[in-house]
Amino acid sequence: FIAADTTSSQSPTWRPTWSPDGSYLAYQVNAPSILARDGRLRVVVRDMETGREREMSQGFRTLGTSPMWRPDGRTLLVYGIPAAGKAKTLQLDVADGSASPLPGSQNWKDGCVFPQWSTTSDAVWCLLKDGIVRRQLGSGAEQARVQFERTSANVPLSPDGQWVVFQDKNRTLNLVPAAGGERRELLHLDNANDNCFLTWTPDSRCLLCSKDGQVWRIPVSGGETRKLAIPVKGLRQLSVHPDGKRVAMWVQEPGSEIWVLENFLARAAGAR
Repeated sequence: FIAADTTSSQSPTWRPTWSPDGSYLAYQVNAPSILARDGRLRVVVRDMETGREREMSQGFRTLGTSPMWRPDGRTLLVYGIPAAGKAKTLQLDVADGSASPLPGSQNWKDGCVFPQWSTTSDAVWCLLKDGIVRRQLGSGAEQARVQFERTSANVPLSPDGQWVVFQDKNRTLNLVPAAGGERRELLHLDNANDNCFLTWTPDSRCLLCSKDGQVWRIPVSGGETRKLAIPVKGLRQLSVHPDGKRVAMWVQEPGSEIWVLENFLARAAGAR
């Protein structure tokens, strides 16, 4: 049932995310540094077949979210703060680890905060104070804007590019079309301090809400929200493999490492 495939790094690791074809796993590693009291965060990509790991050369401490894969699997988007200067977004080449700015982003007036790739790879979604905006690479032209109030930088787009999910000030998880339209309430969190980490299943049919070591599966088309039984303590975050049968987990108790569960979602679905 469980295949514990932890990373080989001796430093704390977190925020895993699978490549679009499932061949690679990107994650963040905390490396002690005299330049930052809490160390520097770097991005590492692991080849799941060979176990080989490559460190990316982003040159700054990443912030807030997991590395975001381009649909073709060739590059990653990261957002962070250099040793000197303002926060910025870079794309990382998976083949050689090199870092470069997004095309044209040097001329974008307000940059691109906590970026996500669009499904077509020629644009990125950037986080705003009141929602998200889709910008064309190069020109930075605004192609779409979805407005809503939010309480977290964790505002994931569905894999098919059709939906955005966010948590509002009323502790409610909401679904809204990426093309614009009415929001729909998915789940109300009970406690004032509740905060879900949200991730999608590869088929865009369900959301997984991770909080307090528990995971809830929420069908976006309606249906019963179910609590999933995960036999791992200290769970912080999930990332579902494109085949829907494996899950990479950020586990933190008392240290921090990444695990992989095999055939987990298949078993959970069969238990319905």
